[in-house]
Amino acid sequence: MTQKAFNAALQAQWLSLGEALEAAATIDEILQTLTYFARRHFNSELSLQLLDLETNVPRSLTSKLNRLEKFHRLVEAEQRVMLNYDSENQSYLVCSPLISSNQAIGSLVLSRQDKDYAASEITAIEDFSSMLANTLLTQQLEAKESYHQQQIDLIARVTSQIIQITDVDQLASEVTRLIQETFGYYYVAIFTLDPEKNELFFKAASSRSAKAAKMFTGENSQRTIQLGSHMIGTAAQTGKPILANDVRYAVHFKAEESLPETQSELSVPLKAGKTVLGVLDIESDQRHAFSRTDLNVMTALANNIAFAIQRLQLFQTLQKKNEELQAIAQVSRSINSTLDLDQLLQRVTDILHQEFNYPYVHIFLVNYVPNTIEFKAGSGQRSKAYRSQGIAYSIDCEEGIIPLTVRSGQTQILADVSQFQQFIPNPVTGSRQGSEICIPLKYGANILGVLDVQSDQPHAFRASDLNCTPKLGQ
Repeated sequence: MTQKAFNAALQAQWLSLGEALEAAATIDEILQTLTYFARRHFNSELSLQLLDLETNVPRSLTSKLNRLEKFHRLVEAEQRVMLNYDSENQSYLVCSPLISSNQAIGSLVLSRQDKDYAASEITAIEDFSSMLANTLLTQQLEAKESYHQQQIDLIARVTSQIIQITDVDQLASEVTRLIQETFGYYYVAIFTLDPEKNELFFKAASSRSAKAAKMFTGENSQRTIQLGSHMIGTAAQTGKPILANDVRYAVHFKAEESLPETQSELSVPLKAGKTVLGVLDIESDQRHAFSRTDLNVMTALANNIAFAIQRLQLFQTLQKKNEELQAIAQVSRSINSTLDLDQLLQRVTDILHQEFNYPYVHIFLVNYVPNTIEFKAGSGQRSKAYRSQGIAYSIDCEEGIIPLTVRSGQTQILADVSQFQQFIPNPVTGSRQGSEICIPLKYGANILGVLDVQSDQPHAFRASDLNCTPKLGQ
C-alpha cells in the first residue's frame, strides 16, 4: 500500500473510530473498540493504563500491564512517544502518553513481534493517542460525576431509611447492603463498641466473597475485635478514620483468611459527637480504591449511622429499664402475696432468671446458730446440684465471696472471678472462670442472706445490672 493510500484509509478509519468511541457508553466498550482498532490497523496488541484524576494513581485496563508496567511508567515520566524493544517477549513496542487539555491521564503501549513500527505508523499512533486521550478524559469526568451523584444519593437513601428502623441489627444489615450494592465493594461491615469490655462486636456485613459470611458465624459467633487491634480496633480507639490504599504497607492491617482478595481498606469510626459507638469497615479488592472524596463521604455517612445507633440504643436502654422496673415490682408483689418462705424464694429466683436473663441465680440464708450461710433457692442449671449437695459456707471462712458479703454487708462485684484471690472454685463445676455479683439481703441492720448471681463469662454484667441488682436486696 502506498503512503497516500495508507493515509486515505487511515483518515476513513479515524472517522469510524471517532464515531465508535462517541457511541461507547462505558470504559469497557471503549476498550473493546480500541483493541479491535489496534489489531486491525497496526497488527498490534493494546495495553492501556489510566491515572486517577484525584490521586494520580495508575489503574490498568488490560491484563498485559504486569509485563509492560515498566514501559507505562517510563512513557508517563517522559511524556513523549517512545520506541522500545521487549527482549523478554521479543516484541517491538511503541509507547505514547495520553494527554488532554495539558493533563496527563495515562499511557498507551502497542506491541507486536513481526516488525518494528514505521515512521508513518508512529505518526498515526500519535494522532490515535490524542483522540483517545480526549475521549477517555471526557468519559472519566462523566464517570466521576456519576459516581459522586451516587454517593450523594446513597447518603440520602441511608438517611431516609434509618429514620424508620427501630432495631440496631436491622439498621446495620440494611446500611451495609446499600453501601456494598451501590459501589460494588468487596466487603462492608458494621461493628459496635462495648465500652465496658473495650471490644467491638460484629453486627452485620455484605460482601461479594462467599467466605466472608463465616467470619462471625458458627464457631466464630462469639468472636470480637479488641480496641486498638486491627484497623477496625485502631479506628475505634483513636476516633479517627484509618485508610490503607495498599494493605501490604499498612501497619494496622491484619489479613483475614475469609477475605483473601482485600487490597485496600477504609475503617471509619461511628461517632455521635465525641463518643465512638462503633466502626464502619469497607474493603476493596483493588489497590488505591479510596479517594479523599470517598473518605469524606463515608465519614459523613458514618456520622449519620452513629446518631441513628445512639437513638436506638437510648430507646433500648429505656425499654430495658422499664422491663427491669416491672420485674422488681413483680418481685415485690410476690413477697407481699406469698406466705410460704420456700415458695417465695423460689419465685424470686425464677423471676430474676427469666426477666433479667441471668444465667444462674441463687439465694442463700444466714443461720446464725452454726454461723453458716446455706443455699435455699435457685434458678439455672446449677440449682438442682446446689440443693442436692446442700451447699453451705461458714460465715467466718476467709475465702469465698458469699461469706465476705455477709461479713461486710456490702455488695461484692467480681467482673472476672479468676482475678479474685479469695474466690472459691464453683462447688458444682470446679470452675474458676466467669463473673459474679453477691448482694446482701438486709432487714434494717440485720443481714438475712445473700442474693448470688453468676455467669460463666467474664465481664458478663453491665452497668445497668450493677445499678439495678442492689435494689433487689433491699
